[in-house]
Amino acid sequence: MINSGSTKAAIRELFFAHYEFADCVLTRVSWERFGSEVNLEFNYIYSDAEGFYLDSKGHPMMKQHHRRSDLNEPLLKTLQCQAVQEFHVHNCLNDSQLNNPGAIDWGFCEVQCARIQDDSLFLSKYRNNALPFHHVVFTFSGDRRIDIVLNAIRVV
Repeated sequence: MINSGSTKAAIRELFFAHYEFADCVLTRVSWERFGSEVNLEFNYIYSDAEGFYLDSKGHPMMKQHHRRSDLNEPLLKTLQCQAVQEFHVHNCLNDSQLNNPGAIDWGFCEVQCARIQDDSLFLSKYRNNALPFHHVVFTFSGDRRIDIVLNAIRVV
């Protein structure tokens, strides 16, 4: 049975509902199902995971970024990326990080945002597949980023 995957709108909603994982720390990347799935584990810093609501007039409103009171106690959320075609890590290590790797800390894995891209370069080779594929990008400080071409993504 072929999984229909996630729609572009559903992926945008998932990222929006989780504040695009901004300021959350990527703590683990693991390969599952013989490399066809990738799990990204984050230390999630927000207490209101829904992210948005409708006001009394039915207009969408963003919740304020309510951070958890005890950030020393991890709240782990895992994004499961399914039917992964490509996974690219661009670390862009600078001279200081290369010369002193022990100085790299959690800030190196602090996400700026997670987004879905309309990128023909990444997606062009998958247009004729039975499943739709999407290009998602996680950006970090500097030029660091993770690019993933996938069919579906969900929080597990």
